[in-house]
Amino acid sequence: MKSNYHTHTYLCKHAIGKPIEYAYEANKVGIETLGFSCHAPVPVDYHKFEGHMARSASNNMTFEELEFVYLKEIDEARKAFKNMKIINGLETEFYVNQDEHYKKLLSYVDYLVLGQHVCYDPTSDTYKDLFETFDNRFLKYYVHDVIKGIESGYFKILAHPDLYMNSYVSKNGNFGEFDEDCEKAARMIIEKCIENNVIIELNAGALRKGKQVIFNGEELYRFPRVEFWKIAKEYDKLEIVIGADAHNPLHISNEFVPIVEEFAKKIGLNIKNI
Repeated sequence: MKSNYHTHTYLCKHAIGKPIEYAYEANKVGIETLGFSCHAPVPVDYHKFEGHMARSASNNMTFEELEFVYLKEIDEARKAFKNMKIINGLETEFYVNQDEHYKKLLSYVDYLVLGQHVCYDPTSDTYKDLFETFDNRFLKYYVHDVIKGIESGYFKILAHPDLYMNSYVSKNGNFGEFDEDCEKAARMIIEKCIENNVIIELNAGALRKGKQVIFNGEELYRFPRVEFWKIAKEYDKLEIVIGADAHNPLHISNEFVPIVEEFAKKIGLNIKNI
């Protein structure tokens, strides 16, 4: 991995470390391009989604922190490590009818990462958290939201596209089963990324949470899931990067990125360093 575009800082409230500390670790392992993608400020007018927005707001920086702290600290890292390309970005969900919000975010940073951790349920006018158990109905909502985000033109990278396997229960009632609905979801997401020139990320972050037991007794990492990435291997035009999803400076240089690199090698994925 010569580039990492998925890097958080202490400003997202559930990570630690300043940009200069991440740059130090990245420099040690030969990273040539380091992109910061702390969780973006949330839209201010989403009062009807109080449950999700309250959680997101507690994990996200404010616009004041973005402008007066985040960008300045990234610039400090850039000056300290001139041998490395350091760029600023943000990770955010895709929310409907929030074009002005995304345009505002892009006025501050170089790129946006689509990190969809929720899906909109039109039957209840609320958002469902993907870290809660969900079925194929919510999987369809998730795919719908991700595709809308991909098609919006605001995002350069789609993070952890197989996150839906974290808590999925198949229509057979099996937790963690990668069924035909999961395959369909994978193909729809991958094909939309190719159509819209969105890079897809093989994410190392979930490995830090350990493995979980799925329906057949097998212990697997929540993601990446081999089934998803074997499908991705079929698409020659798909651009794939590895993302450390670092929430601690040591996540840039610890053992989990090499595990994912080996995972990609075994499948035969063509990893880009852009």
